[in-house]
Amino acid sequence: MLDLLNFANLLQYSPRGSSDISKRSKKVTDAIKGGRINEHAPRFKEIISEHSEFLKEFLNKEVTLIPMPRSSPTRESDLWPAYEIAKMLASFNLGNVSTCLKRSYAIRKSSLFYKGDERPSIEEQYNSMQVDNFVPSSNITLIDDVITIGRTSIAAASRLSDKFPNASIRLFVLIRTMGLISEIDTIKKVEIGTITYNHGSGKCIRNP
Repeated sequence: MLDLLNFANLLQYSPRGSSDISKRSKKVTDAIKGGRINEHAPRFKEIISEHSEFLKEFLNKEVTLIPMPRSSPTRESDLWPAYEIAKMLASFNLGNVSTCLKRSYAIRKSSLFYKGDERPSIEEQYNSMQVDNFVPSSNITLIDDVITIGRTSIAAASRLSDKFPNASIRLFVLIRTMGLISEIDTIKKVEIGTITYNHGSGKCIRNP
């Protein structure tokens, strides 16, 4: 597995908060996870434009945008938020989309489990993914809707790194989960962070 994966996000949300802002953050997250990307696309474009220099290593016209696969092999009729986000970014001239990363077989859906130990391990995530024959640009940005801890992200980036060892791989997500904070004071929170993999424990840590 990769030791480290850099990520960037535009927004944050509190899954436990009861304040007006926390509740609004949940509604935005539900809309994104429900595939209603177009509702917020103009605002996302505006935020990215405001922070274009900050985000330039993650989003630019030369990068290959690879959406994170669903928890099961994708059928044509399936909702795939990460793919919709990647297409939105491509429409902003911020990369070219490839769906070369796929699930070989279905695994448990992480969002259905509250406790981390109940969710699929990084190894399970890694083993369930495959990469089709494809030649990306030298810079790859994985795309996802929401990041919690980063297990799936580390597994996906590691699988891509095995296939494309000379590529630079990063992660861009729309929303960062603030599970340990009861309330948030803003939804917009453009940040760059890291996901670190511990080879001894087989777990990872997200910062921030």
